[in-house]
Amino acid sequence: MEFFATHGRFWLPQRQQRVVNGSLTFDEDGIRLDLGDPLRAPQVRADGIVRGSPEPAAMFIGKREGADMTREKDPAEIVETIAQSIRVSQRGARKVKAHRFKELFGYQVLNAPRREKIELLMAEAGIEVRPALKDAGRDDWLVMSMPVEVPVPETSPDPAPKPEWFAHMASVRTDTEREVEMHFASPLFQEGFGYSEEQEAAGFGIRWARGSTPGHVEADLLYFADDKHDVKAGEPLVLVECKRLIKDEKELLAAGNQAHSYALWVIPAYYVITDGRIVSVWDFQGAVAPDRELLRVSQEELARSFGDLYSRLNPRAAAAARQAKVSRLGSPGENRGH
Repeated sequence: MEFFATHGRFWLPQRQQRVVNGSLTFDEDGIRLDLGDPLRAPQVRADGIVRGSPEPAAMFIGKREGADMTREKDPAEIVETIAQSIRVSQRGARKVKAHRFKELFGYQVLNAPRREKIELLMAEAGIEVRPALKDAGRDDWLVMSMPVEVPVPETSPDPAPKPEWFAHMASVRTDTEREVEMHFASPLFQEGFGYSEEQEAAGFGIRWARGSTPGHVEADLLYFADDKHDVKAGEPLVLVECKRLIKDEKELLAAGNQAHSYALWVIPAYYVITDGRIVSVWDFQGAVAPDRELLRVSQEELARSFGDLYSRLNPRAAAAARQAKVSRLGSPGENRGH
């Protein structure tokens, strides 16, 4: 969507004889009309106080470069404009305050039928809105993006882990990040998902920069398509961030932000956060769209939900997912501004 600010003349349909100058602005905060004078003529009260228009008009009309403008728009055209705007955006997303969203479509009220129609059009265009329109508070930011969708093949490990293995994994207790890495995460990926020792890089060093200041961090575990442990020459598939203990949602999101900041310099298909008690799988989207948590499996649910984890995180599926994403996500380090 192309933002703009323009000057013009505006009037009310029922008071076409009163034309006022003003400016119409459309930016990330929504649509704003600033007028030099009220659209309705000032009223003089009995006490001599002059008042302008007592309340905003339901619709205005204006002229810009000789064309009539009204606030009523075709929802399909607006959705297509939003999609085009997202495609060319450097951040891969557009955002607007929830209470201003309806103004994009020319609505004074976003009732249920209108909202459902917009949701359908956006879904058909591949646009994701977070939070969902029905869940957003008045002052929430709505983030509109077009995530890279990756098909998930139906597959299962051959041979499948034995019940004894699942029982052992459910009984693992850890007190440090290193124990999580050694006794839970690494066995999960090697013995469960089928990665070899050669594909695993523990304590993988990542060179990055904040502005012009270079830095160095380490990913707890990084799994590659083969034994070529290089973010440019090799194929990093899954980054794993191990934590000693994740106590609540806030700590999980903080760990997610940390893993995301590492992933920007690596470009894996997914990243995983685990403290041995939960396994949280995130769909890395780079600068194309906000990352999404795809799965969250507790240690006790591992046997029951293993198929869902395996179908995404096994080497072949992760490699296919990364291949589908990499053309839009770019090379390692290119998306660090997200």
